[in-house]
Amino acid sequence: MEHEPVDPLQKEQRVREMLENFFGMVFRKEVLPLLAHRADGSPIFREFDAVSEDGKIIAEIKSDKHTDKGFHNTRFPRAMLACRYLELCSAETRTMVFTDREFFRNFKVASDGLLQGDIQVIWADLQSGQFATT
Repeated sequence: MEHEPVDPLQKEQRVREMLENFFGMVFRKEVLPLLAHRADGSPIFREFDAVSEDGKIIAEIKSDKHTDKGFHNTRFPRAMLACRYLELCSAETRTMVFTDREFFRNFKVASDGLLQGDIQVIWADLQSGQFATT
């Protein structure tokens, strides 16, 4: 059993490593164009937390801890915005990864019926190196 990173950037890196182990390919942060444009016609770009080397898998990683007040005031809206960006990317597999199990569970309940497209919502157990959907 590995020790769980504390720093959000270390958690993000750990999730990328877990994705690499699971899918058998390299993942990195990458800026990609979205399937949307500004009012003036210019393209919109977004840096995603984990993009597979073939570009077919894109993930956003949230390492926020769950708090009742913070969840409703800022953390849930930020996670929903990250999902909106995933909705606007052209990847075959789009995944929202949470590192805090309580946040993950509350997000699944609160976002039920709100996500468009096939966005997988998963929890990354940083200690075991496993992913879960429940």
